[in-house]
Amino acid sequence: MIPVKVPASALYPKYKTLEISAEDARYLIGGDLDDWEVVEENCHGTSRWEVQYTSIVKNTESGKFYSIDWSRGATEQQDTQPFEYSDPKLIEVEGVEVVKTEWRYVKNDK
Repeated sequence: MIPVKVPASALYPKYKTLEISAEDARYLIGGDLDDWEVVEENCHGTSRWEVQYTSIVKNTESGKFYSIDWSRGATEQQDTQPFEYSDPKLIEVEGVEVVKTEWRYVKNDK
Protein backbone atom coordinates (compact mmCIF):
# COMPACT_ATOMS: atom_id res chain seq x y z
CA MET A 1 0.00 0.00 0.00
CA ILE A 2 1.37 3.42 -0.96
CA PRO A 3 0.94 6.10 1.72
CA VAL A 4 -1.15 9.05 0.56
CA LYS A 5 0.35 12.44 1.30
CA VAL A 6 -2.37 14.85 2.40
CA PRO A 7 -1.49 18.54 2.89
CA ALA A 8 -1.98 19.93 6.38
CA SER A 9 -4.44 22.51 5.02
CA ALA A 10 -6.76 19.67 3.98
CA LEU A 11 -6.53 17.96 7.38
CA TYR A 12 -6.99 21.13 9.40
CA PRO A 13 -9.18 23.40 7.23
CA LYS A 14 -10.22 25.66 10.15
CA TYR A 15 -6.66 26.48 11.12
CA LYS A 16 -3.82 28.36 9.50
CA THR A 17 -1.16 25.87 8.42
CA LEU A 18 2.28 26.02 6.86
CA GLU A 19 3.75 23.30 4.66
CA ILE A 20 7.24 21.98 5.45
CA SER A 21 9.24 19.05 4.13
CA ALA A 22 10.06 16.10 6.40
CA GLU A 23 13.78 16.89 6.14
CA ASP A 24 13.30 20.55 7.12
CA ALA A 25 10.93 19.51 9.93
CA ARG A 26 13.66 17.25 11.38
CA TYR A 27 16.07 20.21 11.37
CA LEU A 28 13.33 22.41 12.83
CA ILE A 29 12.61 20.23 15.89
CA GLY A 30 16.35 19.81 16.39
CA GLY A 31 16.78 23.60 16.52
CA ASP A 32 18.94 23.65 13.39
CA LEU A 33 16.73 25.41 10.82
CA ASP A 34 17.53 29.03 9.97
CA ASP A 35 14.91 31.62 11.01
CA TRP A 36 13.25 29.17 13.42
CA GLU A 37 13.62 28.46 17.14
CA VAL A 38 12.10 25.81 19.39
CA VAL A 39 10.19 27.57 22.17
CA GLU A 40 8.72 24.57 23.97
CA GLU A 41 8.75 20.78 23.72
CA ASN A 42 6.23 18.57 25.51
CA CYS A 43 6.00 14.80 25.68
CA HIS A 44 2.31 13.96 25.47
CA GLY A 45 2.24 10.21 25.00
CA THR A 46 4.11 6.96 24.80
CA SER A 47 3.52 3.63 23.17
CA ARG A 48 5.51 0.45 23.17
CA TRP A 49 7.59 1.64 20.23
CA GLU A 50 7.44 5.44 20.15
CA VAL A 51 7.32 8.58 22.27
CA GLN A 52 5.04 11.37 20.98
CA TYR A 53 5.90 15.05 21.31
CA THR A 54 4.42 18.43 20.48
CA SER A 55 6.86 21.27 19.88
CA ILE A 56 6.02 24.96 19.75
CA VAL A 57 8.32 26.72 17.32
CA LYS A 58 8.72 30.37 16.37
CA ASN A 59 9.52 31.75 12.95
CA THR A 60 11.91 34.54 13.90
CA GLU A 61 11.33 36.33 10.59
CA SER A 62 7.53 36.63 10.91
CA GLY A 63 7.26 36.34 14.71
CA LYS A 64 4.52 33.70 14.30
CA PHE A 65 4.31 30.55 16.43
CA TYR A 66 3.45 27.06 15.21
CA SER A 67 2.70 23.68 16.76
CA ILE A 68 4.18 20.53 15.29
CA ASP A 69 3.51 16.96 16.45
CA TRP A 70 6.20 14.33 16.01
CA SER A 71 7.50 11.08 17.45
CA ARG A 72 10.73 9.14 17.81
CA GLY A 73 11.64 5.59 18.72
CA ALA A 74 11.20 4.77 22.40
CA THR A 75 14.59 3.00 22.63
CA GLU A 76 17.74 2.70 20.60
CA GLN A 77 16.25 -0.49 19.14
CA GLN A 78 13.51 1.50 17.36
CA ASP A 79 15.59 3.10 14.66
CA THR A 80 12.96 5.53 13.39
CA GLN A 81 13.29 9.20 12.57
CA PRO A 82 10.65 11.84 13.17
CA PHE A 83 8.30 12.10 10.15
CA GLU A 84 9.51 8.81 8.71
CA TYR A 85 5.94 7.48 8.56
CA SER A 86 3.94 10.72 8.76
CA ASP A 87 3.94 14.13 7.12
CA PRO A 88 4.90 17.18 9.17
CA LYS A 89 2.07 19.60 9.92
CA LEU A 90 2.79 23.11 11.17
CA ILE A 91 -0.35 24.69 12.62
CA GLU A 92 -0.25 28.35 13.62
CA VAL A 93 -0.86 28.88 17.35
CA GLU A 94 -1.04 31.76 19.79
CA GLY A 95 -0.24 31.83 23.47
CA VAL A 96 -3.22 32.06 25.81
CA GLU A 97 -2.81 32.64 29.53
CA VAL A 98 -4.60 29.97 31.56
CA VAL A 99 -5.20 30.06 35.31
CA LYS A 100 -4.53 26.72 36.95
CA THR A 101 -5.49 25.60 40.46
CA GLU A 102 -3.03 23.32 42.22
CA TRP A 103 -3.94 21.31 45.29
CA ARG A 104 -1.58 21.08 48.25
CA TYR A 105 -1.69 19.26 51.54
CA VAL A 106 -2.87 21.26 54.56
CA LYS A 107 -0.46 21.23 57.51
CA ASN A 108 -1.66 20.02 60.86
CA ASP A 109 -1.98 22.82 63.45
CA LYS A 110 -0.35 20.73 66.20
